Amino acid sequence: MSLLLATGALAQERSPTVGRIKERGEVTCGVSPNLPGMSAVDPRGEWGGLDVSYCRALAAAVLADATRVRFVPLATTARFDALAQGDVDVLSRATTWTLSRDAGRGLTMVGVSLHDGQRLLFWNDVAGADLGAMPSGTRICALQGTTSFVVLKEVVESRALPLVIKTYLSPDEARSALFSHACDGFTDDGVALAAVLLAEAPRPQDFRLLPEVLSQEPLGPVVRDDDPAWFDIARWTLFALIQAEAWDLHRATVQVALTQPQDPMRRRFLGLDPGVGAPLGLDDQWVRRIVTQVGSYRDVYETSLGALSPLKLPRGPNALVKDGGLLWAPSFR
Repeated sequence: MSLLLATGALAQERSPTVGRIKERGEVTCGVSPNLPGMSAVDPRGEWGGLDVSYCRALAAAVLADATRVRFVPLATTARFDALAQGDVDVLSRATTWTLSRDAGRGLTMVGVSLHDGQRLLFWNDVAGADLGAMPSGTRICALQGTTSFVVLKEVVESRALPLVIKTYLSPDEARSALFSHACDGFTDDGVALAAVLLAEAPRPQDFRLLPEVLSQEPLGPVVRDDDPAWFDIARWTLFALIQAEAWDLHRATVQVALTQPQDPMRRRFLGLDPGVGAPLGLDDQWVRRIVTQVGSYRDVYETSLGALSPLKLPRGPNALVKDGGLLWAPSFR
């Protein structure tokens, strides 16, 4: 029996979720139907984005093939039920980490894959430099079942602002309302609003983003909390993407790194020495496959959201700690 088959069998024995993944030959991943930069289908019919790349990294780790993912588009209001009912193995859908989501509903947040913040997008013809200066009766679109709606409602009520919140079930409905002037503004995560301006606004110059940030939005994958072994794999897959960048191991450089002297920690990380796979029930090349087939966090961010993407968003808080950001990974010892 090969090492990959042996360790794959071990992971399957430890994790019911991995067992089902092995049987069907693919990871099922719940994603946003159309959120450029995070999860969207390109003109060639290929899924792309930060959330999509994370799912591919999971497939590379568990199935040795990053392409073996089935993406399941999920509505905002259906995403948690779909995960809880086992319709998907993991939810990678621009989901904010909150107490109520992480505790009490049988789900567990894996970690933070993107630090975002809730922003406000308004038509230029609406007066007011900030939310408090908006005219009475100003209408703001928000999505039901999101933290964006909850935060906006709390801000409006706590500050007694004379604003009207209009809720919609789907992003398409909310954006249509905005563009038809049924709403004066729209609130969502900053990345989502940047995507709206780039990909959907008929005339982007007719809109402005307010400078204020209503809340911090740590976004990340979610799994069920009934399978600790699968949670460990999901969490350390995210950490592997981040640590690969920290050690300057990228899709274009990892093959060269394999031929050069490395310190003991990097040797384990790359599977040159044993140790990185056994704690998760995986083989020792699982990290190497992620970096080779998907890349590092830098590779994923730059092609999805950064300089190599249409959005061209700066790294900001999504840079590594050593570069002034918030991203870091625990030790792979």
